[in-house]
Amino acid sequence: MTLQLREMFVSLLPPLNFTRVTADILFVLILVELFRLLIIYLQERRVSIGVAVEVSMVSVLREIIVKGILDIPCSQVLATCSFLLVLAVLLIVRVWLPPSFEGVNPEQKLSQRYKQKTINHQPSTIHN
Repeated sequence: MTLQLREMFVSLLPPLNFTRVTADILFVLILVELFRLLIIYLQERRVSIGVAVEVSMVSVLREIIVKGILDIPCSQVLATCSFLLVLAVLLIVRVWLPPSFEGVNPEQKLSQRYKQKTINHQPSTIHN
């Protein structure tokens, strides 16, 4: 990330290349979103669908902006538009998805089973 920030500041020096500056700024935004995704995963042990979809959308749009919409073949533009449409639908559908899927986390079930065993096998203390 530091190397990319250094490259971005170098690209801001004259002569100014607008395409390169835009590509660098969008790449930094992608890196920030990936770090945010990593932090969410490390804290909550889940992958945020919303952040992952946002990173995908920004990455696709970055490529379109860098290459230029007029230089991309028509079939690739249509494929990109359909991909972005699918990602947008996924962003809308994720609102109805539950935040966690019950029964999918085997580690949690094993942990609960272990806790239950230790509670059942604890020696009882006799109070006088």
